[in-house]
Amino acid sequence: MTTPGQLGIEAARADARITAAINLLASRAIELGADANDTNGAVRELVSQNGLGFNAWFCVCCEIADRNARAQGFKNQSDRAATLSMGKKIVLPDGYNGHMMVFYAEPVATDGDLVKLRVAEPGKEYMFAWKHKSVFNLYPVTV
Repeated sequence: MTTPGQLGIEAARADARITAAINLLASRAIELGADANDTNGAVRELVSQNGLGFNAWFCVCCEIADRNARAQGFKNQSDRAATLSMGKKIVLPDGYNGHMMVFYAEPVATDGDLVKLRVAEPGKEYMFAWKHKSVFNLYPVTV
């Protein structure tokens, strides 16, 4: 009889084999000039040549995107997207005890010399702050 521990070991081995296959396909696709959007169809061709379907195509494209993000200094494509979508980094008091923290900031509205900023950390993109435009160094602010 197979124990749960043995099933876990087999699942981990299968996962490692799948990861290795995705990495090999991604490496070969990059050699063929593929990008994360598969604009030249190289990923689609490799996946179909190996008898695989959409899920494999998607995983290979994601691996290519992650590699591109890591080459740019990000953890992965999700980290890259979150960071780039948040805008410029600024230092502001945290709003609780006055400790200075680095936030990503993006102007969303203006009122004279005041700028409404979406200030965020990954996972906390819902915060806003009104600051003088000199804090954000925008002359004039365009939203």
